[in-house]
Amino acid sequence: MKVIHDGGLQPTERSIDFFRKHRKKLGRILRVVVDGRIDTTFHMEIVGTKATMLLSGCTCGYRGTGPHGTVEILKLAGVEFDEQDIFTRDHVQVCCK
Repeated sequence: MKVIHDGGLQPTERSIDFFRKHRKKLGRILRVVVDGRIDTTFHMEIVGTKATMLLSGCTCGYRGTGPHGTVEILKLAGVEFDEQDIFTRDHVQVCCK
């Protein structure tokens, strides 16, 4: 599977822009995992039928810019999710239909 990423250590807005520019490379989105628990370069993984995208500027588990970026990307992707989970949980997985 092809993996594309935003280069790592990007501010939230750059990760959102990267998603907008490269969204079509994913194909149909199957799963999104966001993990704010670990200190890693990429906190968001979007798995599609054609590629996997890794984003560094989006996270979860608090009410900051990173989780707001996660909410924006999930909305742009048309993924159903509980917005409160993004702000209150430090690990979120969304499986898509």
